Amino acid sequence: EAGGSPEEAEKKALDQLTSVFSAEREKAVFMLVQVAKRGNERAIDAMLHCFEDAAWRVRKVAVMAISRLAVPGDERIVETVASLRRDSMWQVREEVVRTLGEIVGT
Repeated sequence: EAGGSPEEAEKKALDQLTSVFSAEREKAVFMLVQVAKRGNERAIDAMLHCFEDAAWRVRKVAVMAISRLAVPGDERIVETVASLRRDSMWQVREEVVRTLGEIVGT
């Protein structure tokens, strides 16, 4: 982690999102949020892809992360986050409600 450019850190995080280990994918979401700027389409697309992850913890942190990456009011993201209101895990659904409150705009 020490040294390296933000671009390298972003690439590393994006690469880790494909790990077979859910804990590594979860960690990669947090890494990506730290290095990617709001509006970064590559990072946003990666988070939207994580919404379909088999591991609920990855889905939850991806929903949390999208509020830090999305441009407020982006309809595509609002609709995609809203689609997770029926997730099988209450922890994900709870995060969806919180995140929708942040990204819909006040």
